[in-house]
Amino acid sequence: MISLHSDHPDRYSTYGFTHFVQTYGLLSPTIRMKSGKVIINGDDTSGSEFSIFVPDEELGDEAIAHRILQRIENETEEVSLKNTVNYSENGIELDFNIFREIGFVLSGKFEAALLKIDTQKQRIFSTVPIVDIYEKELFDLIRHACAQSGVPLVHKAFWPEGKKFAVCLTHDVDEIRKTYQYFTRFLKHLKRGELRRGWYQLSTFFTDKLTGRNPYWTFEEIMRIENALNVKSTFFFLNETANVNLLKPATWIHYARRYDFRDPKIAELIKDLAANGWEIGLHGSYDSYRDKEKLQKEKDYLEETLGSTVHGIRQHHLNLMIPETWKYHESIGLEYDTSLGFKGGEAIGFKWGTSFPFHPTDDNEELSLLEIPLAIMDISLTTNSGVTAWESCVKVVTEVKNYGGVLTLLWHHTVFNTDEYPQCAEVYEKLIRVCKEKGAWIATAGELARWWKLREESTLECEYNEI
Repeated sequence: MISLHSDHPDRYSTYGFTHFVQTYGLLSPTIRMKSGKVIINGDDTSGSEFSIFVPDEELGDEAIAHRILQRIENETEEVSLKNTVNYSENGIELDFNIFREIGFVLSGKFEAALLKIDTQKQRIFSTVPIVDIYEKELFDLIRHACAQSGVPLVHKAFWPEGKKFAVCLTHDVDEIRKTYQYFTRFLKHLKRGELRRGWYQLSTFFTDKLTGRNPYWTFEEIMRIENALNVKSTFFFLNETANVNLLKPATWIHYARRYDFRDPKIAELIKDLAANGWEIGLHGSYDSYRDKEKLQKEKDYLEETLGSTVHGIRQHHLNLMIPETWKYHESIGLEYDTSLGFKGGEAIGFKWGTSFPFHPTDDNEELSLLEIPLAIMDISLTTNSGVTAWESCVKVVTEVKNYGGVLTLLWHHTVFNTDEYPQCAEVYEKLIRVCKEKGAWIATAGELARWWKLREESTLECEYNEI
């Protein structure tokens, strides 16, 4: 039995405590929270008690954000709670409210406060899964408490078959043909003095038109790669309707990304992918994150082509209006979202401090919608020379494995055109191989969401294994 009791519930603390219990799937012992005191009993009638105390705090959002950031900056090697814990015969006392900080980060309030403090600090924070660190060390404290009080510790495994962590493979289908990019990229490379790459853009404009080659139709190559690795992924398809203004070049991209699900070639692709084990998801159009009716129409449209239910979404450009967009997703019957991540070029890593799926909150209650955080996007790895940052990927993989979370990858289907995006496909394959060697469960976003929700509903017990 897991129950939560608090005389004076603080929304951050309540959310953080609930998230911790859900994430670690704690089944035994009985764990209660009351007025900042976590009480651990073997059962409701047990006379023995071992407590974890956290202090009552009345800090504002900016003060909490400063403290979290200071902890990260002061411990560049490894963030640890060891200096915040005092042990006694029948309890453990922390010098800060760990649940409040977990809830504060996962509600998005930390990111908002951080951007007010210093926008450059976000890149530092992106490398540290602070929520995962807190919860792993908290779990270890509870394990110590159970050992002290002679209470067995039982919790659910994170992933199927004892896998150490998970990898979620995804692709956003932004455009299915190359248009204005021949010229904009020619000018970009010319400006940088990259004459060979610029000539490629200009010359292939003519050869592609003459031969009928479509450099962005790379689906067969992706299927070949993933079949060879015995994995499957999720393809998010887009129905773009945003306005285009010829006098505003920034809007031209919307025109290039217009395609019709009913186009026989695209409809055949969608059905072929689904029939062979790949998942089809919705890539919400540029403005859909703030328009529930538009989202509903796009979902219906894709389901009509697919002939079955669409379960998940990623918003185009990772656009989110929090928490309204997530509430729209939930209200139209979507089960998961995977839009929470750094936009191209910003960073890779942990935008909200976690690698685990979680249920977003609207400050009043948790949503049933599951958020699967995005960790690595291909565009964020590509430098001006086209070289990918492999070492950055390895660091993120290591952190996810250390805490048992999920590594969500976004590789746009266009980057599998290796003439234009050298090494991107190679890095994708290498990441999958490395993760499999490290004991990862590789899944589509839909498979991962179904597993996590079944895990939440399950009452099956499994003994603790070292993570």
